[in-house]
Amino acid sequence: MDDHSDDIRRPLSPRIEVYAGAGRKRWPDDLKAQIAAESLEPGAIVTDVARRHGCRPQQVHDWRRRARLGQLVLPASADTLSFVPVVSESALPAAAEATGSPEAAVVTVELQGARVEVRGTPGLAVLSDVLGASTDTFMLMPPASLMIYVATQPVDFRKGAEGLALLAKETLGHDPMKGVAVVFRAKRADRVKIVVWDGSGLVMYWKRLDGSGFKWPPIVAGVMRMNAAQLSALLAGMDWTRMHAPRIPQPKALA
Repeated sequence: MDDHSDDIRRPLSPRIEVYAGAGRKRWPDDLKAQIAAESLEPGAIVTDVARRHGCRPQQVHDWRRRARLGQLVLPASADTLSFVPVVSESALPAAAEATGSPEAAVVTVELQGARVEVRGTPGLAVLSDVLGASTDTFMLMPPASLMIYVATQPVDFRKGAEGLALLAKETLGHDPMKGVAVVFRAKRADRVKIVVWDGSGLVMYWKRLDGSGFKWPPIVAGVMRMNAAQLSALLAGMDWTRMHAPRIPQPKALA
């Protein structure tokens, strides 16, 4: 007698299917920037772009937000404006009449992973210093007399120039609007922001060090004083602790 039964009243055994995945996928910054740029094209739909690349729409929206904050550098296309060498002339034509309020003016320069924002009405000397950098190298060269303070604790890098300046004034006790430079670090050691008032506008310098991290001082409460040479070494990714200014006593009388 066959033990097999076709009785439909007999309960079926549940079937469980297990899919083994490869874990959380890591997205490199260049691919994030490419996907964000693709979603910003005219007529593009975020959900379609996310489905095409196998990611979630929330990730695409986050990468677009990071691109607006300057944390992701979007790839340049044929229709996108790019930087060209600046030729300085001794005589410049008279400036055209301003069409907007001085407080709303923002000048942004981004080269080789470094980003500078100048707010307000920057003078010709300031713009010459910013735009006079070569296309191969862009470095911030602070004057030797500039007072520089480093906030050793990481801060929220979503803050802009005004937010960081207010944080420096109210929490750290150093007001960038009075001519001091305040250096901020993120939780990741490869990012730095600097805010300073240059006399005509609030300037924010932003840089991401590719391939490694900046050599930061220990994370303690408060700030640390740094000279201009040490700051230049820090921004270049070098060990700034090996750079010390010699102590030269001031002469009491002329020789």
